[in-house]
Amino acid sequence: MANNRTPLAVQEMQILDYLKQNGETHTDHLQAAFEEFETRKQLSTALGNMKQSGLITKNNPGRWSLTGTGRVVLDLSGYPNNSLAPEAAEPETHEVGDVLQLLEQLQDQVPENASLVVERSELFFVVAGQKFEIQLAGDFEAMSLVADRYIGQVA
Repeated sequence: MANNRTPLAVQEMQILDYLKQNGETHTDHLQAAFEEFETRKQLSTALGNMKQSGLITKNNPGRWSLTGTGRVVLDLSGYPNNSLAPEAAEPETHEVGDVLQLLEQLQDQVPENASLVVERSELFFVVAGQKFEIQLAGDFEAMSLVADRYIGQVA
């Protein structure tokens, strides 16, 4: 019998996209939306792994929501309709299968006078002793640009 399941990475992107579009969602609604999980235990395992990776957070009772890290991963993944890059841009030639690898790539894009910090499943941009939460797709680029050009200059 053929295995018709999609790879877990694709399922993770689908769940992240669902949570981005629908906001905080109960496990029962996720079970109904993702029929490829034959049992609730399979879904709970996948959600638990995503929580442990810092992509989602669980709000009791049984409600799941996207974290800042999950939003960044989804936006940078190239998953349909969630790309940070303009549509005319060429797709990246490499795959990012690991959250830590993605964070390393982000760190390479951060100016020397700034840093990225992951704290309690949230992603922050730290510059000039100040911490800014990255919530939207454009936050990272805007903060990086400001840090690179203006930090240390007199207004």
